[in-house]
Amino acid sequence: MVISRFRDVIALPGVRPMLLVSFLSRLPITMRSLALTVYVAVGLGMSYGAAGLVGALWSVGMAIGSPRLGRLIDRRGLRFVFLLTGIVETAFWLVVPLLSYQLLVPVTLLAGVLAVPSAMGTRVAFSSLVPKERHRAMFSLDSILAECSFVLGPTVWMLINTSYGTNAGMLTLGVVVLLGCSSMIFLGPQVRQAVATGATAKVNLWANRALLANLFATGATIFGLLGTELAGVALLRESGQLGWAGVMMACWAVYSAIGGLVHGAVPRSLPTNVLVGLLCVTAIPVGLAGGTPWILFLALLPTGLMCAPSLASLVEGLNLLVPERLMGQASGMQQMAVTVGGGLGTAVTGFAIDHTGPASGPLVAGAGGLVLLAIGVLLGRARTASPQLPALATAGD
Repeated sequence: MVISRFRDVIALPGVRPMLLVSFLSRLPITMRSLALTVYVAVGLGMSYGAAGLVGALWSVGMAIGSPRLGRLIDRRGLRFVFLLTGIVETAFWLVVPLLSYQLLVPVTLLAGVLAVPSAMGTRVAFSSLVPKERHRAMFSLDSILAECSFVLGPTVWMLINTSYGTNAGMLTLGVVVLLGCSSMIFLGPQVRQAVATGATAKVNLWANRALLANLFATGATIFGLLGTELAGVALLRESGQLGWAGVMMACWAVYSAIGGLVHGAVPRSLPTNVLVGLLCVTAIPVGLAGGTPWILFLALLPTGLMCAPSLASLVEGLNLLVPERLMGQASGMQQMAVTVGGGLGTAVTGFAIDHTGPASGPLVAGAGGLVLLAIGVLLGRARTASPQLPALATAGD
């Protein structure tokens, strides 16, 4: 039964090549922040604060660019957007070793605006290829693939950078970006959802409270996940066990994959807000585990199991809230929530760790996620009328 649900989804036309596209195009996502940090802190010999500023500017650029790139996907299609952003981002990584810190700062912000929308693009593609009744299995499988690429990407990049130097590391990242974009251009669907005229172009998705609730829940999920991840590394470092950080990340990916398999296999899963709430609540006591590796790994199990199900459920919910022709714009907004939630999660949790110790990190990460989730729930229950977006799905067909 478990295998059959995933097998049926994979058998749909266009899904198999898109699974490869999803894996390849997501590889650079976790390479980016690592590459910028290593280049500034090691290559340029500057502080980690300076490296953090560059990483933050990349995130700000992505937050600005994601909704606009999503709208461009609706108007011009996935292939056009991946061609445009692929050229820009590949060029960026190739010229990074030539830039001083003073030049890198503004260029990073601009490059972030036009960063390849890998996660957004694959979600839009799968939404167009797979019927809604099979979205749970599809997005669960996609979340599992994302975990694999997130673990493999930085490991491979760090190995190349350590063995052959910064220039080779940046060249590798540029090649991987180019490979991922090429796979989307040649193997992915066109997905041109809308024409920027008429009633569709006038829809203000920001006025839809149910959609805003989804965005806050998305931010809450990433806030809790990245904050807990940072706290786990800090706990290991405090106890002199930092070498186990890679194993911790691998365990996290395995836990998430198991949760994703179960979530995608069952006919009915828990509501999205319950999944996100469980993720945040189970993160709160992780700090009590201390820095003993095997105890910490066990403490992370409940939170890890909620990771892929929460993310898959959020994407599935987005598809139910927005008509297909506006999925690019909506996915861009959700990607912005991911970026902002991750930035807030690491910043707030890092501040707490610096001032009160690593044990407080998971508490702050979980509590902060619950606050964002509560705001989303309140928005979703507000009685103010929202645009009747589903009606637009058939307008003009």
